Amino acid sequence: MTGLSAAHPRAELQLPNILVSNDDGINVPGLWHLVAALRPLGTVTVVAPDREQSGVGSAISLAKAIRMHRIPFRPEMVDTYSVEGTPGDSVIIGINQVLRGQKVDLVVSGVNRGANSSAEVLLSGTVGAAWHGLIRGVPAIAVSAAYRVDNPLEPNYQA
Repeated sequence: MTGLSAAHPRAELQLPNILVSNDDGINVPGLWHLVAALRPLGTVTVVAPDREQSGVGSAISLAKAIRMHRIPFRPEMVDTYSVEGTPGDSVIIGINQVLRGQKVDLVVSGVNRGANSSAEVLLSGTVGAAWHGLIRGVPAIAVSAAYRVDNPLEPNYQA
């Protein structure tokens, strides 16, 4: 017998829900390189800060209203939202609001411009976003790209 019937347990497997965020803002190339790499692996939803938020670590907004805006069109054709807050706010809103009622299988934050290494991880909003997924019981990854020797102004996102 070839192929999978509807009664076969693997026939009902669903693609994982992947929440993508970052700390560099919704419009940076690293985020969209990451989305392109993850799309074949699952259903990708982007919830990221509306602007640069580097250096905020795992901070969240406590004393201000946070607005979220749905971005109506992205070339990658993924559901995309910008958040007027920190990377941590973005992940919390992504899990608790945007994907409410759905299982989030993975949080991926990045791709950060430049390496997050050593003590920098304590300040990294990229790592902070992943941390907020992890403390909510979702496996999480923070991704960074070191700068290229031949072009120190732009990381190698292809790697």
